[in-house]
This record gives sequence, C-alpha cells and structure tokens, in this order.
Amino acid sequence: MARTKYETFNGKTFNAKRHNPQIAMIKKEVIKKNGQVKVTFSLPAGHPHGPSSVVGDFNGWDPLANPFSKRSNGTFSTNVVVAAGEKYHFRYLGDGNVWFDEPEADAHEATAHGTRNGVIIT
Repeated sequence: MARTKYETFNGKTFNAKRHNPQIAMIKKEVIKKNGQVKVTFSLPAGHPHGPSSVVGDFNGWDPLANPFSKRSNGTFSTNVVVAAGEKYHFRYLGDGNVWFDEPEADAHEATAHGTRNGVIIT
C-alpha cells in the first residue's frame, strides 16, 4: 500500500495529492436528487494568470459564464453542473486572453486549432 505524502504550505499540513493549494484541481460530486454531476475547478493561490475563467463544451465556450472566485484559503474556484456519463472539453482563460491547461484533467485531446483541450469525464 502506498504511503500518503503530506506537505506543509503556509503553516498548514495537507495531503499532497488531494489538497495541495499550489496546484490546480478538479473535484466531481454526484448530485443525489437529480443524478447530475457538480464539477468544481480550483486554481492555486497566487496563480500567475490574473482573473480567469473555465470555458468549455458545458458553457458554450463563454468566458463570462464561469469566472473563478477567490476562496477564504486564497485559492480560486468555480463550479459547473453537467450531465453524468458524458465527456466535456475545456480550458482555462486568463487575463489578456491567455489560455492555460489543467494538468489534473482526466485526459487531454488535440484540437483542429493545433492546441489541446482538457477533458473531464463524468
């Protein structure tokens, strides 16, 4: 059995794989009453991209639909609710129209534009 790695950041100890405030993260949670999936996208405190949003198939690639909000721990997050059992392409869009990727996506796929999108599978 693998040992859990713990790290300290800003005086707090956390599970390095699951709760590292320095890395981006995706969390999926099934909504019991309707079977849809709430997907929470998180960015680390002090990320270098300025005001950012998540854009993808789930919001028509609209950069105004899901902006990140600052949380009390200094990280940033936004949520989308999507159908279960589906595959969604997405990317992050930062200040100055700078696109950036989520390293913890379920997969990454090439696009016709010569870039790659993150993929979440619900």
